[in-house]
Formats: sequence, structure tokens, C-alpha cells
Amino acid sequence: MVQLFQLSFNADIFYAAVVAGVIEKLAVKEGLTEIASSRLSLGTEEVVAYLSNKFSGKKIDVQATKNALGVQIRFSLPELFSDLHVFNLPTNYRSILDDESNFNRMGLYLAARFADGFFIELKNQRIEMTLKQEYEFETIHKMETIPQYRGWFSIADSNYDTVTDACAIILNRYKSDQYASVVHKPEKLWAYMQEEIFRACSVKDEAGNVAGFLYWENLSNKSANFYGPYIFADDKKTIAQLLFKHMFETIAKSSLLAVFNGIATSSVPGNFFEKIMIDEARLMYYRQLNEEVGMVVRTPSILRQYLESFYKKLLLIRDIVVVDEYNKSDKQKCSVFGIDFDKINKEATIIPLIDGKDATANIESHINYLRNENYSEIYARFDMFYAWQAILAELFYQNGFQPYLVKPYAGQSDILIMKFYE
Repeated sequence: MVQLFQLSFNADIFYAAVVAGVIEKLAVKEGLTEIASSRLSLGTEEVVAYLSNKFSGKKIDVQATKNALGVQIRFSLPELFSDLHVFNLPTNYRSILDDESNFNRMGLYLAARFADGFFIELKNQRIEMTLKQEYEFETIHKMETIPQYRGWFSIADSNYDTVTDACAIILNRYKSDQYASVVHKPEKLWAYMQEEIFRACSVKDEAGNVAGFLYWENLSNKSANFYGPYIFADDKKTIAQLLFKHMFETIAKSSLLAVFNGIATSSVPGNFFEKIMIDEARLMYYRQLNEEVGMVVRTPSILRQYLESFYKKLLLIRDIVVVDEYNKSDKQKCSVFGIDFDKINKEATIIPLIDGKDATANIESHINYLRNENYSEIYARFDMFYAWQAILAELFYQNGFQPYLVKPYAGQSDILIMKFYE
């Protein structure tokens, strides 16, 4: 992450156009398209204009950063405010326009939608809000002519060209449910690799053709998901062994405690993982890398049995704390949920950002919004370290979500994934 600039000022409408202009010029300079730069600039201007009206004269901190994925603008706001609900994507703009007293909220409504994404959280009774705009990543097509492999196979450097070739062959050889949507955009996968969010390894034959590919995502500093292995030559066993051996040699130098599958193909070698049946249809490949020392997870009572059963299968030590309510005075009036979209596979994951007294209604509006947008698979994600997220998990359960998977060590504690069923 590279800091582009940092600015502190007392909220005043004068700064809206000034800060937005600086952001637009910086974004273009750092490689965003003119359209993307304009969207980020407009979002910034709307936020500053709103804050100038809401918190006139109070200190606002703005920071611009970049990484291999794009440009981010972070606002540190002076205090809580009551208009958070407009950051929820299902919010109907007509509900703002029809009420003249709400019209000043339109800026926040637009800001959350101008950029490619936003993130918002509470920190010490302040709001931290981030707008992000990604670089334009090219979508590739499948490789029509697969190389003729010959000779010996060995681990090779996973440079940009190798990653691109591997993705193109995956699109040719594998069905769409056997790879993540990022495979369609190897430039983006490469960007993730530059940020060390993803790592990868590949196998080539003696002619330099990509014969196998495996990549993994660092979910936290303690756990990772692997994707693959993707094998393109006939000697599947040898290539798979080479890929996983190299992955574990790389991981051994890190702080990771566990590795398990994100999307696993049929070529996963049995000697590297424990095979655990999550349910009648799903198999989990799991490997504990270091001694299990245990951790605390918080859960509503309705989900305790599921968690106990899951941890028993994986032989994980967990102190399961049941929390059926917490201090209601800590709740905001409005909850805020983010959505992680997989538009190619029509999947969406709801991510609780801020709890609020309207959470049940907000869950319903998110379900209806995603169904109307024809998303066939709807998930929700909870970090079970936090009592407020555990409580929200129960509300999601009451609205049609069922526990689907636990990702050990993937957050501050374990991450619970729930899935919506009609």
C-alpha cells in the first residue's frame, strides 16, 4: 500500500470541489481510466459536501492510497451520524427524494454507488469509511490450442505470462464450478499476487509449457484457501505432488496455522490433507500446520450444535461462548451491510459492517434486492470473535439462512458462512 496524500481540514463546502479535483488528477496519474477517476472524484465530492453540511467546522481526515488493485480514499469522520442506512445498496433513492428533509443524504447514497466498492466501520466512536476504485482488468478467453507436453516436469516461476497462460487453459479444460471467477481476469489475479493476498505456483514441461497450476488465498495471517490443482498434462499425480509440495514449502516460512480448500479439483493428492465430510455432498480438505492452541468463538445458542459438530470433525479446540444478546444501547439506529458480488457466477455474500436496530428489516431488503438482481446463491459472512456479529447470525438464521461452512482462523476468530435457502 502506497500513500498518495493525506489531508486534514475543518469541514467546509469549499473543500468539496478542491479535494475531489486533487483525487481525480491523482487517480488518472496512478493509472485509473478517466471514467473510473471521475467516479471516484464524484464520490469523494459528495461525501465531503455532505460532511460539510452535517459537521461544519469539525475536523475531517482524508487519506488516498494505492495498491496493485486500484486507488482507495479513506475518510475518518468526527462522530457517528444517523444517515448510515443510505450506504446499503438496497436503499431506494425515491425514499430520499420523496422526503425533502432527507435530500441532503442523496450525496452519501450516490457516493456509495459511484465507486467500485466501499467499506465502513466503527472505530472508537468514529466512522472510518473507504471508497475504492479498481483498475480496469482485461477479461481473457480460453486457450483454443493446448500445448503438446513432453519430457520432465518441474516447478517454475509463476510470472505474469505463466499465470495468464494457466488461466486460459483452465477456461478450456475445467467446468465453471471448478474455478473462481478471478480466473477470467488473470491481470487481477496477478495484482492480488503482487499484494500477497494470493500466492501461486506452477509446473512446466522441458519445453516451458504450463502443465499445472495451483494458487492460494491468504484469508488472514493464520489461514489460507487453496484453489486447484489444475493439471493440464497426463501425468496428473506427479504434477499435483510437485504443486502441493512447493505450496507447503512456501507456507512453512509464514505464520499460517491451517490450509483448506476454496475450490478443490479431483486431483488433490490424498497424502497432504485430512478429508472431512462437511455434509452428505461436500468434502473439505484440511491440514493443521502447527499445534492447535484453541481460541474463543461466540455464537447464538441456535448455532452452537452446528459449531460443536464441525469442530469435532476437525479436532479443533474452541471455547464456545453463547451470546444471545449484548448491550442494546451500543446499537446504532441503522445497520449497514456490504455485499461482495461474484457477477459471473451470480453469487453474492452479505457482510455485516455495522449493527443497528433495523437489522431484521435490512436483512429482508438485502435478500429481496439480490433475488430481484437474479443472484442464485446468497451467502452471509460472520467473524465469530465479535458478539454483535454472532447475534446478527441468529437474525439471518431466522430469515432463511443456514450454516454452510466454518473457515478456521480466517478472521479475528473463525469465519462462519451461512447460505440462504428459499
